[in-house]
Amino acid sequence: MNYPTYYEYVKPDSILILSETYDSFLQNIEVDSDDKLMVPSYHDFLPLYLDFKTKLDSSDAEKPIFVKKFDSIKEKFQSLKVKELLYYQLLNEGMQMSVNDVALVIEEYTKLQTNKIYNEEINTVFNGWRHILAGKKAPSWEYQNLTGKKYGTSTFIGKVIYIDIWATWCGPCLRELPFLEKLQENYKGNNDIAFVSISIDQDKPAWEAMLKQKNMVGIQLIADQAWNSKIVSDYRISGIPRFIIIDKQGNIINANAPRPSDKSLTAILDSALK
Repeated sequence: MNYPTYYEYVKPDSILILSETYDSFLQNIEVDSDDKLMVPSYHDFLPLYLDFKTKLDSSDAEKPIFVKKFDSIKEKFQSLKVKELLYYQLLNEGMQMSVNDVALVIEEYTKLQTNKIYNEEINTVFNGWRHILAGKKAPSWEYQNLTGKKYGTSTFIGKVIYIDIWATWCGPCLRELPFLEKLQENYKGNNDIAFVSISIDQDKPAWEAMLKQKNMVGIQLIADQAWNSKIVSDYRISGIPRFIIIDKQGNIINANAPRPSDKSLTAILDSALK
């Protein structure tokens, strides 16, 4: 079940075509079982199975994959307890990956989720994100660059902003830098978009040294209080890298946007620039 995902990751420019019988290895596996809920590995198996089977379904290509997964739970499972767990797992993951997708199903989730504890937990977390859903006014911020010049949300009104929250010690952040540099090169000369990198380094000299060493382009800022900075709390940042897209009017497009290495990002930015 992992193979298609790994293939896409290792060979992003290739197209994988699976045979019609590729999923036959699942035919003798009982996937809808209350009894198996006692087995921890079954908990890990369920979301993987849901993802795999949903992606095999080529119908309704316009519907977001998250929504298709949500609908698949109703279609592919009968066990009430299994569905309770899957709804919870999916919404919990969605809260970390794309809260805008969660917003599409949260009302139906609240009706379908029969486990009160799961229901309350997901809704509590979602309510904490409501202020940064798509279309909401972006929380303001203001930070300094290497020379002490200040930039903030008001600086970029009239421009689309792609924000990278990162740190010099963060491996995944550094792996995105070549993709971010290429992305900026693709939009070079377009004055309607600004690329802003905000470091949450506590070690300011390390940040300054990396900017000079890597000759990093774009607008490079440093947050004043690292993990305790206003932008971290306002945008509910618990892990980095984190990317944010804000439209020309200062409203949020996506508070947890695709990374520069994600092939879907260009279409989102192009749409915002229209």
